[in-house]
Amino acid sequence: MSNIGLSDRLAKFKSFSVVTQILLINGIVFLLSNIIANLINPSWVTYFMMPSNVGQLVTRFYTPLTYMFTHMELGHIFFNMIYFYFMGEIFSSIVGEKRLWFVYIVGGIAGAILFSLFFNLFIPGNSYLLGASASVTAISIVTAIYAPNLPVSVFFIGSFPLKWVVLVLFLLSTIIDISINTGGKVAHIGGALFGLLYGMQLKKGNDLMEFFKRKPKNKSKNLKVIHSIKMDADEKTLDEILDKINRTGYESLTNKEKETLQKIASKK
Repeated sequence: MSNIGLSDRLAKFKSFSVVTQILLINGIVFLLSNIIANLINPSWVTYFMMPSNVGQLVTRFYTPLTYMFTHMELGHIFFNMIYFYFMGEIFSSIVGEKRLWFVYIVGGIAGAILFSLFFNLFIPGNSYLLGASASVTAISIVTAIYAPNLPVSVFFIGSFPLKWVVLVLFLLSTIIDISINTGGKVAHIGGALFGLLYGMQLKKGNDLMEFFKRKPKNKSKNLKVIHSIKMDADEKTLDEILDKINRTGYESLTNKEKETLQKIASKK
């Protein structure tokens, strides 16, 4: 019975959108971390943070993955997940939901790598990295590169092009007063660098995610050619719609263009 229950839960989880999946994992880990830290062992959560010390990192090799789902303070997870939800929904609609997990994970790993390099080269000792900020930064940068002039509403202020919203938030959260939470902000930069690389390549038609996929075997050459032509046509249509958004804003799209945008994005 327990196996059936687990299978049902996994199937239910997979039925959620990727944005919801990531939000759920972060929320569950946050609750469990705080419950265990307060009731059993306050230092338990450090086993899921990424240490800068290489020797400790060797024994906790999994932490470059687990740290990006780990938060301890309510304010930390609240602002990270609010920004993630906002950017993740736009990313899913414009860039494609199938790419969201990839950018979240690889953006977080890029942040972890830069964090480790920085502390081992410039600051001796040991520090710990936790939080989804690097991953969320990567997602925001990719989205801003792909649709820089997409209008977004900022609470109580007005509507602005996406690129300026992302830039201002990056400067406020990362560059200004970098002496505070230096490790976390270095990780932000790592996530941003990956987002910049991925977004620029994606705009050129080069999806780095494809390098991590195995090419299917036993497919005829004709089917590959047909699939390639179809994908090229979709990319051309998407580029035309995004160009129109960049020139005149999202609201200038016709209902048919909006439906086409959602249809193409759902395939990505």
